[in-house]
Amino acid sequence: GIPVMEIIASRLPWTLLTVGSGLLLSFIVGIVIGALMAYKRDKWYEPVITGFCSFLSAIPDFLIAIFLIIIFGVIKFGGNTLIPIKMLRGTYSMGVKPGFNFAFIKDIFLHARLPILTYAFSQLGIWVLMMKGSVTNSLNSDYVTIAKVRGLKGRTILTQYIGRNAMLPIVTEFAMRMGFILGGALIIEQLFVYQGIGLELLKATNGRDYPLMQAIFFIMTCSIVICNFIAELLYAILDPRIKLGKKGAKNV
Repeated sequence: GIPVMEIIASRLPWTLLTVGSGLLLSFIVGIVIGALMAYKRDKWYEPVITGFCSFLSAIPDFLIAIFLIIIFGVIKFGGNTLIPIKMLRGTYSMGVKPGFNFAFIKDIFLHARLPILTYAFSQLGIWVLMMKGSVTNSLNSDYVTIAKVRGLKGRTILTQYIGRNAMLPIVTEFAMRMGFILGGALIIEQLFVYQGIGLELLKATNGRDYPLMQAIFFIMTCSIVICNFIAELLYAILDPRIKLGKKGAKNV
């Protein structure tokens, strides 16, 4: 007897919090490490980090979640686990009053930290490898050689010359993964018993709740379309050359 949108509205913010935070964290850290690895590819630690990221990107996210549960919730250090098993259930603790206060926000992130780490580790290797490959291709461009001849600092070349061009394929991939942000939480939320939209979709599938399933799939589809549209807008910001002016439109 509960409306479908009411169910989605109560579950969707939790999934956006965990998956969105994990994706954004892995994206920021990944592009920074990837750019540095490409620019310092002659260092001894570059193949080590690249190999680790390749291994990390090949591990399914649910295995990473299981490893985190074992490390933080099962193995005891000094007689106690790092995180009590009961902290792995739900979105916040019983007895905590919901509201915009420090105690509630702290409790939310205590419950969400392992899902966020899972999403971050599962995506980190991909961003590092993609950014490294993109920056490596840009390093061989003529404008980079000219910038070095002009005596510009390496940080300036990396951020102002290479960064924008290298980010073009990364933006597309980020937008695609943002679009699938809702559906990717199904298995992870089941493992952590985290009350998000992924776990709700699993319950709806098992219970054959077709109206709820259709509404969740519709929201997923809309998010994919919107995120791809945002990617097109970001393309024009990162590379103004792809803009089609009025003069170019007339020539076409």
